[in-house]
Amino acid sequence: MKDDLKTEVVNPKIDEEKNNSSNSNNSNKRLGDIFRKLLQNKMMKYMAMLVGLLVIFLLVMFIVSVLFPGKPSYAKVEATMENAARAYFHDRSDKLPQEELSSVSISAERLAELKYMKTLDKYFKDDTECSGNVTVTKNSADTYNYVGYLDCGKDYVTKEFYKEIIASKNIVNNGYGIYNINNEFVYKGEIKNNYVMVDKLLFRIVKVNSNNEVVLILNEPTTVREVWDDRFNKSQDWESGINDYAVSRARDYLKNMYNVGDDETIKLSANTKEKLVKFNACIGKRKEDETAKDNSVECSRMLSNQIISLLTAADYMNASADVNCRKTLDKSCKNYNYLADDENWWLLTADAKNDFEVYQVDNGIIDIFKASQTAKFKPIIHLGPTTKYDSGKGTEKDPYVFR
Repeated sequence: MKDDLKTEVVNPKIDEEKNNSSNSNNSNKRLGDIFRKLLQNKMMKYMAMLVGLLVIFLLVMFIVSVLFPGKPSYAKVEATMENAARAYFHDRSDKLPQEELSSVSISAERLAELKYMKTLDKYFKDDTECSGNVTVTKNSADTYNYVGYLDCGKDYVTKEFYKEIIASKNIVNNGYGIYNINNEFVYKGEIKNNYVMVDKLLFRIVKVNSNNEVVLILNEPTTVREVWDDRFNKSQDWESGINDYAVSRARDYLKNMYNVGDDETIKLSANTKEKLVKFNACIGKRKEDETAKDNSVECSRMLSNQIISLLTAADYMNASADVNCRKTLDKSCKNYNYLADDENWWLLTADAKNDFEVYQVDNGIIDIFKASQTAKFKPIIHLGPTTKYDSGKGTEKDPYVFR
């Protein structure tokens, strides 16, 4: 019976060590909790101090701005002058220019006399002495462009956009750059500094023409593909299209794009439209072996009062810096050409040998296509000579901005 009994031996020393270890762990945990709470309290205090300092700083800045208003930017003063002129002519609409491209001016001094704005010295708190005026140009039947000009001597003078483009430092005689060709300033080569931001869309400068208008072309073609024309052609006895731009679907499509616009094409703001001018679109037909690159062939027939159009074959050829780009269909015209891309898009120019084919840029090469085929569009617009330069260097990341 004794052998069947099991005796449990209790070791007091081991139990004491276990109790001491447990007490030690509890103490460490309590110390850790206390330490974490202290850190959290300190962090909260630091955060509260930072927020308090920020509030005080903003409050001080606000008080300073109220008590000591800073000098407004020249652009803001120009905008103030333009708004004053709008109010003035709103009350005197009979004094606005009546014919397209005609202009009238009113001085900032006169606007101040009539209480439409303060005198210019009130906007500049230092010794800056400025004179100014606002020129109003009628760009179309329903659009007037108000342009404020400031002359503050060596401190600031309003600069037109086209003058920034054709500054002597930009003109070249060889390589890539701007060339003075037939009284126009033309971009030629694989140019990287002729980007312009227009209502969040990138355009490229093609040239500054003899009227000091900046000719822009959409950088990326429209996503939609449309026919150039798909009317019934009697000579072909089917809907092959008629290659007369004046009565083409392409013209209708571009007009609708300008008037309505959407995310798949282009949509121009009212502010941008104020700065555009109408122009004569050169719609003369061109032979496949034609060598003239001065638009003399294309401009043998013109369509007046256009606000949006397409690029001529001659303008595409002029953008190439390859000396072997001599004839309309020369594949060398793709070389050293900032307009060459892997897209296919319509040109304005039709083929002179028939009445149903049109030139198209296909992967950088000018080729012939039936007008009834589809392609994308790269619209062109003309900025008026009074458009002002605002900022930018013309690169893709820092494009020109006008106002």
